[in-house]
Amino acid sequence: MAHEKSVTIKVDDGIWINAPSVIKVQGKSKILTEDQVFRKLNKGEIKPHGVFKSLTSALDAAKKRSKGVK
Repeated sequence: MAHEKSVTIKVDDGIWINAPSVIKVQGKSKILTEDQVFRKLNKGEIKPHGVFKSLTSALDAAKKRSKGVK
């Protein structure tokens, strides 16, 4: 079972970001909505996994990352 789930968010024309949507809060996993992820990215509370110029590139990277998480 994967310990994280990435979301892909469009942040500007031609810019897509993959970021984690599962975080630890007081030792427990919490699943964030895309809006919550976006706000936490803007506040610097979480870091993106990658920045991409196309949705296809972002989704491909997210799939590869998910396969690598054990």
